[in-house]
Amino acid sequence: MITRIGVTKHNSDIVLNNRVVYLSNISAKKGDTVYEQTKNILETIDKNLRCVGSSKNDILTMSIYLSNIHTHEEMKLALNEWIADPPATSILGACLLGTNSKIEIAVSAAIPNVMSSVPSLFDLNYIV
Repeated sequence: MITRIGVTKHNSDIVLNNRVVYLSNISAKKGDTVYEQTKNILETIDKNLRCVGSSKNDILTMSIYLSNIHTHEEMKLALNEWIADPPATSILGACLLGTNSKIEIAVSAAIPNVMSSVPSLFDLNYIV
């Protein structure tokens, strides 16, 4: 069964299927530098993963989109502080839609524990 959360006309913020969670491109709510924005996004990823019974240790893939690819060292510094076992990661230069967005991150992660009722775990004010 596929469960979609945070659905708009063209996007779902979170999709669950077969014990895998997919988080769409998350942009920062605060921060002026790539480092600060990365830290903010990683906090959001942590919260969203916890809501579905997963964690950063369960991340399978990570796609990172930078508005300026030359800022990847700032991003890597924040990422290395956050995660010990890096997932399969792609880092790409991209034209981002947000006015101050310097970085967006999308992840997929395993959900290690079987949950009997996924939708009841979600507090939609907490997610994204």
